[in-house]
Amino acid sequence: MFSVLQFFFRQRFLLITALLLAVLQLQSCNKPTEPDKPTIYPYKLTLEDASCTELWITIERDETINTIDTVKLLKDNNYYATYPVAEKKQTVYVDTLLPGKEYLFTLFKGEEQLSYVTTLKTLDTTSHNFTWQTFEFGEHSSSALYDVAIIDENNIWAVGEIYMKDSLGNYDHNAYNAVHWDGQKWELKRINMLSDCNPVIYPPLRTIWAFDNKKMAVCSGGSIGWFDGIGNITDCGIRPLLTGAINKLWGSSPNDLYAVGNGGNIAHWNGSSWKKIESGTSLDIFDIWGDKESQKQSEVICIASHLTTNLGKKVVKINGGSVEDITTKGLPWSLSGLWFIPKKRYYIAGDGLYYCKNLEDGWTRVTSLPSYYMTSIRGSNINDIFIVGAYGLLLHYNGFTWKSFQNTSYFNGAFGQIAIKDNRFIAVGSTVNGKAKILLGKR
Repeated sequence: MFSVLQFFFRQRFLLITALLLAVLQLQSCNKPTEPDKPTIYPYKLTLEDASCTELWITIERDETINTIDTVKLLKDNNYYATYPVAEKKQTVYVDTLLPGKEYLFTLFKGEEQLSYVTTLKTLDTTSHNFTWQTFEFGEHSSSALYDVAIIDENNIWAVGEIYMKDSLGNYDHNAYNAVHWDGQKWELKRINMLSDCNPVIYPPLRTIWAFDNKKMAVCSGGSIGWFDGIGNITDCGIRPLLTGAINKLWGSSPNDLYAVGNGGNIAHWNGSSWKKIESGTSLDIFDIWGDKESQKQSEVICIASHLTTNLGKKVVKINGGSVEDITTKGLPWSLSGLWFIPKKRYYIAGDGLYYCKNLEDGWTRVTSLPSYYMTSIRGSNINDIFIVGAYGLLLHYNGFTWKSFQNTSYFNGAFGQIAIKDNRFIAVGSTVNGKAKILLGKR
């Protein structure tokens, strides 16, 4: 009897033990596991800027790293280049890419991955699809337009000299020195420049710069006018600083305007007075352009030469009240137009088109373009650039290819200046038969 009871209790004990073990095992299986901690990489890749075929990539590293690392950049899992990184932030340049395409970039040191896989995309191309309108003005003498400014698509000003006949059909020798586009039509205008330093009431106007529809600067060559679209206030303050006529204006604001011209003249307006800047050259300065860098400082550059005779050439960067010489290696002696985006691409036009990525480098000629003389270059972005010149030369760069529209505007004369804003383009010049000419394009 004792053996039977002992056997019964033993079996019961084993059953209860088995049940307890099963419950404990079930609880153990249901216990949540701790998630894996995400990998934190010491380097980060971000896009600083892009063109259609290039990327400027910022390599940023953790502040705890204080040694020089040699890192490998992989593009789409393939080796691209090796860089020494000694700073917290460093920009590297990647080229020979395709427009509007995404690429994968990763940093490695040996076999160790240093950054997340980062997707960066190039700019897409802009359209070559434009519609064109041409206009001519002038009924006698030699009419021409020398410069143009776009405020918006319904407010465009071009300046120069246009000679018309009066109501009796006689030659009127008081020139119209401007034309205005209101979105539908052009209207001839006369801007009064009469002052103590300018005895001519309606002189030909050489250049214009517009900040907005109420703040424009116009120039007859020897004096500046502050023009609000209706009335003009002539400023003679620049006159004593000049030894030659003003050719071009550029400014970032009404308190930051530059005037450049013949004899190496450079003057700066600070909102209250003009100051002369010594250029270091007696060559004629034909163009000036500026742009804002990431530090919100203006980078301003001028080009000087003699258009028809080899008397030298000069490229200068304005730094406050002084200038810094820029290399002219690779440039011809006849320079006429300039445009750039700081530290990305610099262009100079004249006897051909030339570019560089850094101002410390020499200049390279774009050999695939027509050989007509190039008078002006302007762009809205690195993938939207226009060039004009002799015999109706008109070229557009969409970031990947150049397209010629010369047949659209071919004529025996030349475009002298251009302006671009949004999807509106305008070129101004003259024909050999004494007409002022305008080409208006819309994308």
